[in-house]
Amino acid sequence: MEKRIDVVHVGASGIPFDRSASVNRCLAIYSILTEDKFNVLAINNTVSQSDKSVIDIQKKGVHAGIEYQYTTPSPYRSNSFFKRRFDNFISPINEFFLLFKLGFKRRIGILIFYPKGTFFDLVFYRTISKLFNAPLVSHYVEYRSSFESRKKIWQRINDYLFDKYFMFFVDGVLPISQFLMNHVKERRENIPMLKIPPLVNFNLFEEIKRNKETVNYFLYVGSAGYFKAIELLIEAFKDVKNKEYHLFLVLHGSGIEAVQQAVNKHPKKNLIKIVSNLAYKELIQLYKEAQALLIPLSDNVQDRARFPQKICEYLASANPIITTNYGEVSHYFKDIENALVAIEDSPLELSKKMNFVVENPQLSKEIGKKGYQTGLKYFDTNSHKTAIKEFLGQL
Repeated sequence: MEKRIDVVHVGASGIPFDRSASVNRCLAIYSILTEDKFNVLAINNTVSQSDKSVIDIQKKGVHAGIEYQYTTPSPYRSNSFFKRRFDNFISPINEFFLLFKLGFKRRIGILIFYPKGTFFDLVFYRTISKLFNAPLVSHYVEYRSSFESRKKIWQRINDYLFDKYFMFFVDGVLPISQFLMNHVKERRENIPMLKIPPLVNFNLFEEIKRNKETVNYFLYVGSAGYFKAIELLIEAFKDVKNKEYHLFLVLHGSGIEAVQQAVNKHPKKNLIKIVSNLAYKELIQLYKEAQALLIPLSDNVQDRARFPQKICEYLASANPIITTNYGEVSHYFKDIENALVAIEDSPLELSKKMNFVVENPQLSKEIGKKGYQTGLKYFDTNSHKTAIKEFLGQL
């Protein structure tokens, strides 16, 4: 019997229970690995869940074939400030000893790092990988230096160090976009890389039935922190000619209050609905009933480098997406063929695409179906199985 390769995930926490883009990406890739030849252990050194009634989490266990373990004293976030500080102190110490234990037992075949913390986390994991002769592979999903919201000096230094030097501390890279792949090549030309866009299990969307809405609506799903993008859509919605169309905003994270204030000033405020904390099944149902799904990107480094998970989920609904021609969009989509692609991120151009959907419902449905086929080809979990297994197996 062929020996299985032990893969250990470090960095971003929340695997396998969170629904963040980082966890979804990791789960998609790691679920592929567990099918054969690989064992996967996800180490979580922070916690986000605070309510035990929402989901029952153990300190360690197995979910969908992926083994997970928390190094925090509890898998739940404490309400006590002092307890949280103690947990933050003790967790990396526990992780240190866990990694050494795994290393001495020869249970680290490949170390996969999803960066969320500091550059020095990477240095630490590199040290572990060298000590136990295991290749270190890093996800690369954003050009961190491009985030204007990270204004503190230590954040700017940390982001600069990561974008400039992380590729010299790893043995392989899993970039999410061509922009990031090119950036790594410019710094270290011959490092092994495999571009992996966001992945979605299209079969899951097929299994979930539609829950027919009584109104026609455009749908945006994302973080309230992308306020400029949301503001752009709200402004564009003013010029939608059909007064029976609604705009649904499914938001998470901080900043929802600011969006609500903007909606309250809108002339069509009665047609705009803000929703949050939906179950994933309910979200998929909303996807499948929308007349079009909105994901505007801007002409800046941040959006050219990233690739929103939501684009792939939108495609799996078989409804048309409305986006802008920046970054990865140009590699996969053509206007009026498999998506509705605005030439720029302006309210005028986006409202044109919204009105196209209103005026051409049948053609829009055909565009949505072609978008689904594009998604099935490039963004379905099943389409990347062989490449991922071969890439990690060669390391």
